[in-house]
Amino acid sequence: MSVITFNEIHAAITGGYFAPPKPKNEQSEADKQRINDLESDGNLMIQRKDDGNGHLTVVGNKPKSIDIYTLGLNNATLKYPHIIKDLLSIKLPEKTIICNEISCSINGVQDRYEIGRLSTSGVENAKEYQRINNRYPEMSFFNPLVWNGEDVSKWSNVDRYECLDKHLGKKHVDFVRMIQLVEANLSDARMMVQKYKWEGLVLLDKNATTQFKIGKVIGMQPTIPRPDGIWKDKKGLEVDFVVYDFKPSTADAHAGGVKDFYIGLIDPETGELIPCGKVGNGLSKDDRFTYAKPGALPVAVAVEFEQWSKHGKTLIATIDRVRALEDKHFKQCVATEDQIKNFLSKERINPTW
Repeated sequence: MSVITFNEIHAAITGGYFAPPKPKNEQSEADKQRINDLESDGNLMIQRKDDGNGHLTVVGNKPKSIDIYTLGLNNATLKYPHIIKDLLSIKLPEKTIICNEISCSINGVQDRYEIGRLSTSGVENAKEYQRINNRYPEMSFFNPLVWNGEDVSKWSNVDRYECLDKHLGKKHVDFVRMIQLVEANLSDARMMVQKYKWEGLVLLDKNATTQFKIGKVIGMQPTIPRPDGIWKDKKGLEVDFVVYDFKPSTADAHAGGVKDFYIGLIDPETGELIPCGKVGNGLSKDDRFTYAKPGALPVAVAVEFEQWSKHGKTLIATIDRVRALEDKHFKQCVATEDQIKNFLSKERINPTW
C-alpha cells in the first residue's frame, strides 16, 4: 500500500474531498459493555465535548503557513487572526494537520449559535462582530492526523493526545488549548455535564486508532469515518440528517412556511435516500419561511431524539440546528452500517439533487 503524503492530503482538503473522523453518534449494547470494560481496565479516556464547530488546522511547508478550514472545507483563516497569532507562537511542526473545535462562550457557557453566526458571516463582518462585542472564539485541539509530515492516524488515541499536549506544554496562549480531559469516573463525569452545562462527553478507547478519508466520489463527498473506539456520550441521540422536503404549514403565524422537515440519511452503497420521518420542533419562525423558499433545500440538520422507532423513524425529535454548508454539507449525512443493520427501514427514495 502506498503512503499518502502530506501534499496529497492537503490537496484533498483544498479540493473539497477530504473527510476527518467523527465519534460514533450511538452506543449499542455491545458498545456500552465495551465502555464499561475499558473503564474497569483503566483504558477509557473521557473528554469534555465542546459545543462549537469542528475545524481543521493545516500547517504547510513553512512555519508561518497556517490555515484553518471548516469541516465543509471552506477556508476560515482570515476570520480568526487572534487564533492564528497563537498558533504561530506555539510553533507547530511543518506539514501538520490537526482536528479541533472552535467555540465561543457567553458568560462562561459555550454558545454554538455565536460560532454559527461567525461561520456563516463574511470575513470583515465576522472580524467586526468579534471586535464590537469583545467576544473572541477559542480553539481546542484534540486529534492530530498528520504530525511533522507523518500520517499518525495509526497512533493510539492516548499517544496522539499526549503528543499535542506535550508540544503545547506550558506555552502561554490565550485562545488555543487542549480539549479538556475529565479526571473522574464516567458516572461523575456525566454529572459534571449537567452541573457545568456542557454539551456532553466524548469517550475513547486509549489504545484505539483514528481515520481520515480522501477521494473524489461522483456526486458525493467522502463518507465521514466513524473510527472504532470513540463515542459521543449525550442524553438522547443526535444525528445529522438530510432535509429533502418539507410539509407546508397552515398555521396563521407561518402559513405557507415549513411545518415539518422530511429528513433522511443517504445509503452509502447506492446514494439513495432512506426516509427517517419528519420533525418541526425547534425551528424558528424565520427558519420556517427561509427553508420554504425554492432552492433552499436540501440542507443538513442536527436532530436530537430519544430513540429509533421499529420502522426506522426518529421518536420525540427536536431540531437542534440547521447546519450551514460551511460547517457540514448535506451529502455528508450518510447512514452508518449499524444504523442500516439495526434501525433504518428498507424504504429508499431516489434523490433529485
